[in-house]
Amino acid sequence: MKQEFVWGFVGCGWAASDMAEAFLKSGRKIHGVYCRNTESCEKFAEKYGVLNTYKTAEELFSDKEITALYIATPHHVHFEYIKKAVECGIHVLCEKAITVNEQQYDDVWSANGKDVKIAEAMTVYHMPLHRSLSRRVISGEFGKTNLIQVNFGSTKPYDMENRFFSKKTAGGALLDIGVYALACAEMYTNKSIESIITEAEFAESGVDKSFGAVIKREDGQIVTVTCSLCSKLPKKIIISCDKAYIEIENYPRADSALIVYNDGHTERVCEGKSENALIYEVENFEKDPYSYQIHTKNVMHIVSELKNTWGLFYECEN
Repeated sequence: MKQEFVWGFVGCGWAASDMAEAFLKSGRKIHGVYCRNTESCEKFAEKYGVLNTYKTAEELFSDKEITALYIATPHHVHFEYIKKAVECGIHVLCEKAITVNEQQYDDVWSANGKDVKIAEAMTVYHMPLHRSLSRRVISGEFGKTNLIQVNFGSTKPYDMENRFFSKKTAGGALLDIGVYALACAEMYTNKSIESIITEAEFAESGVDKSFGAVIKREDGQIVTVTCSLCSKLPKKIIISCDKAYIEIENYPRADSALIVYNDGHTERVCEGKSENALIYEVENFEKDPYSYQIHTKNVMHIVSELKNTWGLFYECEN
């Protein structure tokens, strides 16, 4: 296939490895990779056939062949890498959460004077199932949307030094898994926010380990979000409308949904393949990265509203 984008990677962790597998599967090449650990960088390059490794971020940004950057670092340093890429005129596909607050997100866009493409590597936005089913919901096919319920719960090692709970690395449920839930809810509504009620339970490090939020939108829509890093929950969203409700399991990479109509009959919708989630991300980025920019902006707005309500601020925001 023609390589229209020349890709560089920042980060060599599991997210970068998953994306590298997707690149190989789709026939794409990785031109270069950088991470702080030189040994890890070299092993990554050898495993995935990466052409170049860099000992510093400056070396990567000095490589004039790179036209697009995939960022897979912990999210507390996303802002600095995105901003540098924008300054260099390099397109950016960045892992979630794209930034740690709305102000950082706005700042990278205000600095974007070179028409650089900036998008979040949020699988929810790119799954064919969500793209088509959300259009049906928002068009009113199932009547007015009344309720959206979305959950995500996992159990991470309860260690205040690891990135999931460290305030230094902007840990906590909100930025690690909460953004998935908020993004999925965004796909199924186009109504403005009227109010947000929220509570959070904090870890000893000061970050949120569990939270709940009730978001009221215009037209009477109620969105409830429940997330935890200390308690398992199904990755499930339910969209309740006048004529039917829709259940979607494992929504971050969903390829099927069940529609239950008021008279009891059901419709199973299947579209796309879960295993191709990351390929969809890259394909959509290369074709039209601006399709879901408004969703990312709205999610970052809600993130900031929740954090401000809780009084939660990270070290990287100082």
